[in-house]
Formats: sequence, C-alpha cells, structure tokens
Amino acid sequence: MGILAHRLAVVSAMIAAATAAQKTVNCPYATLPREVQGIRVWDDLLCSPESLWANDFCVVDKTCTQMQNVTTYDAVGNISRSKHSESITISRTLTVGWDLDMSIMDLSKFILPNTTKTLKFYGIANLCLPSTFEWPETITTIQFACVSNITVPPLWPSTLEELTLYNATDGAVPATYPSTLTITLHEVSNITLPRTFPNAIKGLYFREVESQPWPKVLPKTLTELSIINCSNFPAYKTFPPTLDFLNLVNTSTAELNLDGLSILLLMDNANLTRLRLSMRQPTRPLLHGVFMTNMNIHSWTMDGDTFFFVNTASTSDFQNSTITVDASECIQNKGTIAQLADRDKHLGGRIFTVCVTTQRHYRTRATDGLVAAGGSLFGLAGCAVLVVRWKKTRKQTRTASRRSDFMNESQENSLQAYTPKTALWRSDSSFELSQPMSPSAPSVSWSLVVDEQDAPSAPLRSPTQGPLNPLNPIDGIATKADNGAFVGVSPAPKDQLALEMAPTQEDDPRGCILCVDGPQNAVCVPCGHNVLCMNCAEYLLQ
Repeated sequence: MGILAHRLAVVSAMIAAATAAQKTVNCPYATLPREVQGIRVWDDLLCSPESLWANDFCVVDKTCTQMQNVTTYDAVGNISRSKHSESITISRTLTVGWDLDMSIMDLSKFILPNTTKTLKFYGIANLCLPSTFEWPETITTIQFACVSNITVPPLWPSTLEELTLYNATDGAVPATYPSTLTITLHEVSNITLPRTFPNAIKGLYFREVESQPWPKVLPKTLTELSIINCSNFPAYKTFPPTLDFLNLVNTSTAELNLDGLSILLLMDNANLTRLRLSMRQPTRPLLHGVFMTNMNIHSWTMDGDTFFFVNTASTSDFQNSTITVDASECIQNKGTIAQLADRDKHLGGRIFTVCVTTQRHYRTRATDGLVAAGGSLFGLAGCAVLVVRWKKTRKQTRTASRRSDFMNESQENSLQAYTPKTALWRSDSSFELSQPMSPSAPSVSWSLVVDEQDAPSAPLRSPTQGPLNPLNPIDGIATKADNGAFVGVSPAPKDQLALEMAPTQEDDPRGCILCVDGPQNAVCVPCGHNVLCMNCAEYLLQ
C-alpha cells in the first residue's frame, strides 16, 4: 500500500506540473517583458466573482493565475468582457491627492469592449498603443493626463467627440482630427498638433502650448475658446460670430472685435489695448459678465446694449486694470464717452471710461415685464410716483469643469455673484433717448440714487459667494457624464418683480426720471414730460 500511495502521489504531481505548463503555454501574457508582474484583466474564468464585483477587474500573473488581494498592475490585457462603458487605466504609482507619478504601463495586449464610450489614461510614462490596437466602435471621449512619450495608432477613431491631452510631454499624435470632434483640451510640450480643426469643433482649450502651427482662421462653429500662456497664439482681430465664451491669459493679442459674447475673461495680456464689444445679435445669449485682471485698455468701444449689460451684470469684475477711451476716436465713431458703474476696488476706486456708439436695440423678457407693469399702473393715484423695484435672488447654475480647469485661480475667484443695492438710474437733465448718442448731444451726467437715502452714490457691490475651489487635474478634465464634473457658478441673479408706492415728488422738468428697460428700476413722475423711451412707448401702444 505504501508503494502504491507513493506512485499515486508522483503521478498527481506530474499531472499538476503538466497542467501548469500547459496553462503557461496557453496564457497570452507569458511573453510579456520580465518587469511586468501583474496584468489587469476581465475574465470570469480567471477572476473570482468577488474581485469582478468589487473592482470590475482582477490582476493575474503571466501564467494567468489570479494574484489574490492585488489591485495594482503593470500591464492591461483583455477586458473586452467588461460591462462598463468607461475604461480608466491608472499608474500603479498613483498617490494620495491625485498627484501622479508616471510609471511604465504595457498596453501591447490591451483589448477593450466595443461598448466603451470613454477611455482615460492617467500617469503613464512611454504610453504606447500598438498599431494593431482597435478603437471601440462607440468611443466618443479620450483623455490623456500626466503622460509622456505618447504613441497611438495613425488615425483617431471616427466617432471621437472629445479629446484631452493634459500635461502631456513628447510623442506623436495623428496628423488630423476626426471630423466628429467637437471639444479638444490641450496642455502639451514637444507634441505637434494637427494644423486644422474639424468643421464641427465647438470648444478649444489650450494652456501652455508652444510652437504650434495655429490655423489662420478659427472654425466658424466655435462657441468656447480658452487660451492660457500660449505666447505664439495668433493675434486674431475677429472671432467667429458663434463665440460665446472667450478666455485670454498672457497672449500676444493686441485687438479684439467681438459680437454676441456671453462671458469675456482677460488677464495679463500686455499687448491688448483695443477692445470692441457688441451685442447686435438678437438670437445670441445675453452678456453675463466681463472680467479683467492686470489689463491696460486704451480704447473700449461698445454699443448701448453692451453698456447696459456691463453696468448691470452682477458678475462683472475689473481688478488692477486701466480702462480709458480715445476721445478723438470716439468722436469719429459718433460715440459718447460714458463711465462704467464698476470701479477698480483694488486701486482706490479708479473709474473706467468707454465709448458708447449706439442706443439700445433689444428688449428682454425682464424688460417687457418692467415696461408692462409701469404702463398698467401709469394712471393710478394721479400718476403718483411708482417705484418698480427688482429684488434679486441668487440661482446657482453649473458650468462645465473644463472652463474652470483652463482658468487661473484668480479668474475662478472672479466668477462669483454680486448683489447690487436697490437704486434708481436718474438723469440730472432732460434727455431724449431718441437723440443720437454723440459728443454733440446734450451732456448727460448719470448718477445712481438709492431710494432709501435719496442721495447720489456710486454703485455698491459686495461679494455673496466665496471663491471656487480649484480643481485637481483629474477632476478638471472630467466630462459632463462624470459625477462632480461641474463647478458651481452664480450668474446674474434671477429677477423678481415687486411694486411699492413712493412719496409723490414735485414737478421738476429738469429732473425727469427716464425709464430704463432692464432689470434695475422704473419710475413714472407727474412732471408733464414724456418719461418713456421710444422702445417702451412703441411696446405699450401695440
């Protein structure tokens, strides 16, 4: 019996050894380099149900044997059976706080499921996707963050919509973008980007990108553009009429000619001295705010609508800047020199002057409500003074984090809400709004009068929201689909209408209060003069 037992043990050992040898031969990872210790896979035959449930993968060695209680890896293998639509490959040297130390990752055996829509690589040195690598058929988003020596197949997937190269150094990328691309974010060095952008592109974000062959003309579909520390960025004088968001930091741009913009951020642009801003596009979004830091503007020309919204936008902010106007140029443009309501709070209340060339043209829903309320109550109480006061309530909205990530911290701090005190715009002399606004027109001195005190005062604005927290690199390049991929920004407050009766004033033809068709205040006085502008009068007579 002892001899038989011994022989059975020997045979069992031989069978086990043969099985292990056969398993090694059949394992597709047996030929990986010596430094590869663990391979990330998704295989219900190789992985325990617990690891697939907890991590959506398991780590095996080069014999396809699962490594127990191990979640770090040096290579990625076949994960084509994964049910997730997002794949994230992270360096094994990932440290607490999302500070990425790059390490080598073998991707020669990398196979993705065709259902993958988002593909992300973080903290990988010598990132190489072999020419045989197949992009998933449904992929729309690709992100590279903190990577070096990039090598990818010669063509991007034809379904790609968003491409991010964040803190990427050295390497080569395809010479053309796919026609489906709508958003691209770049912070690269020693990587040559394609010369042209596809016709569908809507968002371009570049930071610290040097020596690139920029296009002579920006895409006609562009809605968002952010350029930070790109010294060779072309000095475009005009931008696409579709542009809604523009952020320029430390560029060589000398002049801007903008129409229909919603948000404008300018910082440390030493050459930029001339600015023209217009809102003459009824179908475009309304102006939400203008932010300037360390700017020296010698000539800022705007139309009446822009002047109104810059003065009333609760999010506009000007810091350590000089804004003046060229008087002779303003006269040539048949404009009027006007003073902005905002002042530089960091340089002793320095005032800002601009050239306003035209009257206001557009009415908003808030405007219509204001005028209608004034018209319906015009004959009450012997045409007593009616004060229509707009009370502001904050309504928080969310903006894509890609904007915040490609802003400097001081710019993020500027994007916060301000609450103006209730006040009335009043003209110190009679002034017909139908007159052309030119230096030859009657002189008008505008002041802001707070009805509680009935005394002139400059606009007082106070922050109501603290600065936004800067995003870390990973959050900063998150997509809309990711949780937490947005940062909160409070835009212009939502208007709420309230009516109050104010004491009757004596008739004073020199102190007619003109209606201002916007979210400020409106007053009717029994002075015997027409206190309605033509736009308001035409609206009420319809």
